[in-house]
Amino acid sequence: MAKPSQERATAPLYVRWNPERSSYAVELRLELVTRLNSLLVQAERLGIEIGGMLLGSLPDPEIPTLRIDDVAIISRRFEDGAIYMLDPGQQQRLDEIRAAARAQNRDCVGFFRSHMRPGALQPALADRTLLTEQFPQGVYTLLLVQSREPRTAAFFLASNGQLPDQPSARKFYFDDSEFKYLPEVEGEDLDVEGRYSLREASHTRYRWLGAFGLVLLASFIVWVVFSGAIRRALRPDSNKLDLEVTAMGNVMKISWDHSAPILSQARGASISISDGASHRDVHLGQDELLLGEVDYHRVSPNVQVTLTLDLPNSKLPPQTFRWSAE
Repeated sequence: MAKPSQERATAPLYVRWNPERSSYAVELRLELVTRLNSLLVQAERLGIEIGGMLLGSLPDPEIPTLRIDDVAIISRRFEDGAIYMLDPGQQQRLDEIRAAARAQNRDCVGFFRSHMRPGALQPALADRTLLTEQFPQGVYTLLLVQSREPRTAAFFLASNGQLPDQPSARKFYFDDSEFKYLPEVEGEDLDVEGRYSLREASHTRYRWLGAFGLVLLASFIVWVVFSGAIRRALRPDSNKLDLEVTAMGNVMKISWDHSAPILSQARGASISISDGASHRDVHLGQDELLLGEVDYHRVSPNVQVTLTLDLPNSKLPPQTFRWSAE
């Protein structure tokens, strides 16, 4: 269970977890719970996930504790969609955050993301891809928090650059009332541009965006109902899911039709990637399958991707797409 940690009488307060599946503890600055909850409320009104880089200090042999002092929220446009996935331009923002953290004698210690997709609190393939790039050999944490109340949360603590499949400590409620027995202490801020961009927007803007989003959603549903079934019926059996691979540099986006009715019956899927002389198999859970895309870093100019649904008694053949830079 979480408990308070305080180094000095004048030091800020932290909530501390001693994970069962990790050799080091994690501490979260108490006032950050209030800040993040405020952002989560705003994001829930907009119907979107949010995320950002966690800032603090990494464990060392003398102090085996990963400490989280702040978060640098990475803003996204409303039209980017509900699910939080960074595009290459937003990933460049991470370099700016690292530079600002170093200037403040802080480290980037992990990532925070809200969770509004179906399924349990677990790192998605996109989370793993992003964090493997940012922390290839290091220790870091991923904090996932449910978007809707009651907001359960979980820490996933990685070592050697690898995130575990299960939470490193028991899930907990990300609620100020859970820690109300601790006194409030004013903490310092890290001035990173755009960190609280959601909070700074006006309530009028939220209402306008919400109404505009509902209109767009209604239009999209009508379009899908009348045209989606026709388009899918005209596709060949070998690509009924509209599997596609696009590339920007070495980053490849593997996408498919997440609105295809057959996906709701699938228990998951597997993606087989032949990348030059290398081969990799990736398992997708049901929630990741319904997202409709994953990122992959290629190592050769010729890549073949095969998507196979885990669907009992299905006659749908594996879906294949060949991509070449030549």
